[in-house]
Amino acid sequence: MNRITDLIPAPDKKGEVEIYVNGRLECTVSDAVLTEAGLKVGLELDFDALESAERKVNLTRARHKAYDLLSYGDMSAKTLYFKLLRAGFDEQTAGDCLAVVSKEGYIDDRRFAAAFAEGLVNKSYGPRRIEQRLYEKGIDRELAGATVEAIETDWVENAKRYIRPGLVGIHDRRELSRALDALVRRGFDYVSARAALGELGADEKFLWED
Repeated sequence: MNRITDLIPAPDKKGEVEIYVNGRLECTVSDAVLTEAGLKVGLELDFDALESAERKVNLTRARHKAYDLLSYGDMSAKTLYFKLLRAGFDEQTAGDCLAVVSKEGYIDDRRFAAAFAEGLVNKSYGPRRIEQRLYEKGIDRELAGATVEAIETDWVENAKRYIRPGLVGIHDRRELSRALDALVRRGFDYVSARAALGELGADEKFLWED
């Protein structure tokens, strides 16, 4: 029988305990796993129960880590998952943790995407750049595209708000070319960018020439 004959604090591992079975060292576990499994000297060591207890303890630790990470700000499920992996949790524990915190309402990709996109609109980003940034934040392309489609804003006005402060020489071909490139890099398409510059007084012949 696999009867526990001794439980000794691990000499080099704080918070861990060595489990001896029939007088021989069998394994080392954390205090939390030992308590969760209800292991005591004299009891038979149930390896299945020990593994189950370890999974439960790891999930609890992962949840606390997730709550701590989310206390700094909302994020996508994908971002949280990889942060948990980098924190040392295995893929199963990280995945189980995501399921729990998602059910609790702590993470919601639709909510995060909508709020993040709104923030970028307020900073005068264009739709293409917003969609790209959402994807970089862990939002899948389908949801990123749908989020941008749902934004209710005037992209031309947004482009004007972005480019107006730095725009000089409104009738200078080189300056307009730089302004147009800046708007495109910001995520606006050429039609919206040209319309914005036109409404700011740019010469039409400069804007629409090849």
